[in-house]
Amino acid sequence: MNPPDETWVPEWEPDEETIPKLRPLPTEEESPTEEGEDALADDDMFDSRTSQHQALAEEVMEANAREHRQQAVAAAIPGVDSGLLGFEDVTGRTAMATEEVEAAEQAHSSDLVKRSISAVVMVVVVVLALYLGGSWLTGLIALAMLVGLVEFYMAVRSAGYRPMALIGLLGSLGAGVAAHMAGLAAAGAVLAGAVGLTLLFYVASGRRMAVENATLSILGMIWISLLSYGIMVGQATDGVVLLVWVLLLNSVFDTGAYVVGRSFGTRPLSPSLSGKKTVQGLVGGIVGAFAVAAILSTLPQLSILRLLPALYLAGVVSIMAPLGDAVESAVKRSMNIKDMSSFIPGHGGILDRIDGLLLVLPGAYYLFSVLDLL
Repeated sequence: MNPPDETWVPEWEPDEETIPKLRPLPTEEESPTEEGEDALADDDMFDSRTSQHQALAEEVMEANAREHRQQAVAAAIPGVDSGLLGFEDVTGRTAMATEEVEAAEQAHSSDLVKRSISAVVMVVVVVLALYLGGSWLTGLIALAMLVGLVEFYMAVRSAGYRPMALIGLLGSLGAGVAAHMAGLAAAGAVLAGAVGLTLLFYVASGRRMAVENATLSILGMIWISLLSYGIMVGQATDGVVLLVWVLLLNSVFDTGAYVVGRSFGTRPLSPSLSGKKTVQGLVGGIVGAFAVAAILSTLPQLSILRLLPALYLAGVVSIMAPLGDAVESAVKRSMNIKDMSSFIPGHGGILDRIDGLLLVLPGAYYLFSVLDLL
């Protein structure tokens, strides 16, 4: 038995219109009646094929002459609601026009310049105040307290509350002056008197939302007045050097947390307060603070803190700085604002710069007291 023929045969059938019909061959009985008649009709066959090819060629030329518009590919893809596959579906972002990209780059460059200039000005002012010391240092800290408290009260007012700003500002300023003149007990007494006046005012005035407004007035006054611990540290014999230690380690912690968090941060530290703060950033800030503390303890100019006390201070900064930042983040989140103000171009407000110091300075003050450095 012969094997089956496996030769592939196309399943399509030729179009009847594309193949001319051939005339049957004449039999012996039949013969052409006219001398010009051809049994195969060659002219008919070639004329039919040539007309079809000519029509196809005309269609191709006409299609090439048209202008075509590029369109997205239509496809049913799971997770893509529109069913159209475009660049925004792949990247997750809507494509920006060239003008928009250039505008964004210019804005970023301009913001970076403003941030750099503002940072240089702040450093110069702080260094100058530390160099002059005494009343100049106290005046700078008191000014920062007043501006920070004004920012807080303005933010609270934007949320619909009406704090008693006058008593709060006088209480905060009085606490700073008392800290410079007589120390911690005097500053506490001034704040206690300001709290009593605030409560008396709201009880006597009968204003609407008295409890909420009184609470916010007192909260802002006490919170911002924590900066007066810096005045008391500066009053010590080696107070300026101790403040330099605190400011340097706090800056190193903030910078380390920012750089590491921006470069390697993946796990949010507290999504409910700030989505930008990460666990990796916190670890980077802590490592940076301890490393720099160990290095600075070897410098003769900062020898007031040896290795172990310097590491203690790094520990205080590593705990209090993120807590201070979390407190301000909670306040801003409750009022649905990004920055307390735009007082410092490119950096937000004073409170956005000193939020960590508001808790670091009290912690450093009590550490220095235990170490008998004040």
